[in-house]
Amino acid sequence: MRRNKSFQPSLFLTMAEWQRALLELLFFLVCFPFWRPGLKGSRQPVLVIPGFLTNDLVTWPLRKLLAKFGYLVFGWNQGVNWGYDEYLGAELYKKLMEIYENCEQQKVIIIGWSLGGTYAKVIAKMYPQLVLCVITLGAPIKIPDRTLILWVFEKLSGRIRNLDKRLFHFLKAQPAVPVIAIYSPTNGYLPQEFCKEENAVGVKYIPVLSSHSGLGHNPFSIREIFKNLKSAEILSG
Repeated sequence: MRRNKSFQPSLFLTMAEWQRALLELLFFLVCFPFWRPGLKGSRQPVLVIPGFLTNDLVTWPLRKLLAKFGYLVFGWNQGVNWGYDEYLGAELYKKLMEIYENCEQQKVIIIGWSLGGTYAKVIAKMYPQLVLCVITLGAPIKIPDRTLILWVFEKLSGRIRNLDKRLFHFLKAQPAVPVIAIYSPTNGYLPQEFCKEENAVGVKYIPVLSSHSGLGHNPFSIREIFKNLKSAEILSG
């Protein structure tokens, strides 16, 4: 199969991915005491799901900022994200139900980074009665073809769960809750074509300039996350 160059991030963006993410994180930490995202949250529960091959440590800056401004924030507590299977699906449901019941049956906002955003949409579609909205950060809408992410997956395929194509087929129809999809045209791992679906119903796409690995702490991404969190709370009454 011929390589489709139009669906490849530039080599520069890919090679500079971690350096850019580190600079975004340093900027986040410097600005942390001065963040003013607007009105404080109303103790709305938020579940944050990390991306492929990462864990709750990567989402700690975002969760810390959300907690600072009044949200009840929860990590996924599943260790490293090695891929999706039925066991993980059951554990995510248990986590979602636990948060819902422990937070006075308030619907949960789910923020998912990269493949974690795909999981977020899956469980929101399965259990919409428990979910207020979903915010995804650079989440793929299909399996990347011939990108660095796919190469890494193939190299580790003997050690991790199968990346189930049924997940993406299941999401051909969107969840029955609002979905805010933040993506980056300057993503060094996932081309925007794999993160944005044309004419998708029920999805609000928001472009930001960010690395893939920095979407959870990039200042432009943070601004959009808080803006849409407040919108979701207002609409929920």
